[in-house]
Amino acid sequence: MHLPLKPLLIHSLSEFRQLIDILIRMQNAKSVVEIGAEFGPITKSLIEMVEESQLERLHIIDPSPKQKLLDLLSLKKTNGINFIQQLSIQALPQIPPADIYIIDGDHNYYTVVTELEIISSSHLGEELPVIFLHDVCWPCGRRDQYHSPSQIPETFLHQHDFHKGITLGNQGMINGGFRSNGNFSIACKEGGPNNGVLTAAEEFMAKHPEYSMHIIPAVFGLAILTPVGSASERHLDSEGIKSLTPLLKNMEENRLQLYLHVIELQDKLVKFESQSIRQLLVRIFTLICQRFNFSKSP
Repeated sequence: MHLPLKPLLIHSLSEFRQLIDILIRMQNAKSVVEIGAEFGPITKSLIEMVEESQLERLHIIDPSPKQKLLDLLSLKKTNGINFIQQLSIQALPQIPPADIYIIDGDHNYYTVVTELEIISSSHLGEELPVIFLHDVCWPCGRRDQYHSPSQIPETFLHQHDFHKGITLGNQGMINGGFRSNGNFSIACKEGGPNNGVLTAAEEFMAKHPEYSMHIIPAVFGLAILTPVGSASERHLDSEGIKSLTPLLKNMEENRLQLYLHVIELQDKLVKFESQSIRQLLVRIFTLICQRFNFSKSP
């Protein structure tokens, strides 16, 4: 029996599930807001925490939920779980301050910096939350992605493309490379002002010294914003975690290089197969013409 193959490129925030669980417990958190649930791998464990009375409230925000997430929500067995099918910047002001925020929604500067500022303003006079922010490394760290470009104000919207791709070491775009196949658009240029998730996080941090930021450079990068002096900050400041950062950074770059090479090989194979089929069709047509003397004049 053949076991099903795992995805070639792991990309989900759920890879950090253990760390998220540890910090939720360390903060003695009672409420969590999840932005961008997609298929619900993190949502499932959060729902279980509510059902086991480890959490009191869970707010899930996703404007375009996948069917797997909707099926999961339909099976919830307890109160305290609130699903909001709206854009995050519309939904966040409706939600009471929470202890933990998990942000993995639309990966662009405008959306992320707006989300962070709404969260900050809702906690004035309140205990500061821990914020998990995914996709702070390549490809979104310094380059916007847009699921709905029409929702982004024109002054923050970079020139973008739904079909061209990107690769490491190239600030522009290419035919091929890492791409969305029309599912979302990618900014045509990497870097510069108001561009990328990490840029948004850094600008937020510059205005909010009450937070410290820790980056785990793996699986597209996870930034964790913790209140200065909190137990979560002390845990993430430990030498054991810090000493792994260079290794994780090198491993992440290596896996991305390998994945991009696989994409290149796949593209070459598709091109070769299409050329081979075209040559075969031409050969068949030629043989048919020869067999029935189509080339002869009447």
